[in-house]
Amino acid sequence: MREAWCSVKALQLICVMVCLVVIGSLPAVPSVAAEPEIAIRPLPLTEPRRYQVVDAIISGSQIIDYTVSGEQSQILSVDLKSTSPSAYFNVLPEASPTALFIGSIRGNVADVRLPESGVYRIRVYQMRSAARRKESAAISLGVSLGDPEYADGLAGGPDYWELALDGQQTLNLRSGPSTRYGVRGVLRQGVPLQNLGCRLTGPERWCLVRSSGSDAMGWAAGRYLREGPAPIQAMPASG
Repeated sequence: MREAWCSVKALQLICVMVCLVVIGSLPAVPSVAAEPEIAIRPLPLTEPRRYQVVDAIISGSQIIDYTVSGEQSQILSVDLKSTSPSAYFNVLPEASPTALFIGSIRGNVADVRLPESGVYRIRVYQMRSAARRKESAAISLGVSLGDPEYADGLAGGPDYWELALDGQQTLNLRSGPSTRYGVRGVLRQGVPLQNLGCRLTGPERWCLVRSSGSDAMGWAAGRYLREGPAPIQAMPASG
């Protein structure tokens, strides 16, 4: 009787071991990641070239989609100021996952010519590393819609600018294309400024420039700029 009982126990132990081996060989079931929280916020832009600024705070993996209606060939101008270097925005059509502008690649200033009439999303988000750390960022988003002819008038331009100031000798160089951005440096009268491209921030022209004197780069208000000469190159030493 004792031998029969031992045989049953041994058989049970073998069955348990076989089950453990089978379970261990099964592929792990992947965990389903939670969908990020997306807040939809319509942004009516009723007046052409009106510069509208919206402020918000995003935390962790939160995403804010600002929706804008535009006409074909209009220029959607967007710039983002943030307390975190991990905050960016993308621009994409409402009905398409393909972005027309990716901020993490191209920076936080965009001028997008709309390919067709419809609704577009300005998606503000944090990079994955910051989202995993549940960081928060205060963001300030500037948005305007411009007519195509205004944007076409900004294309090209001179190779160099000079300051056109009345009664002052310096101009603030800012980190973004608006006075709401911080001052990065000071431009001085008489120093050639390389033209790196201009855009409209609402009705105002702002230009990305590089100072040939200090090699500092930033944004300057276009109304204080005029076409200027190229910097004089130093003559090479002889002998």
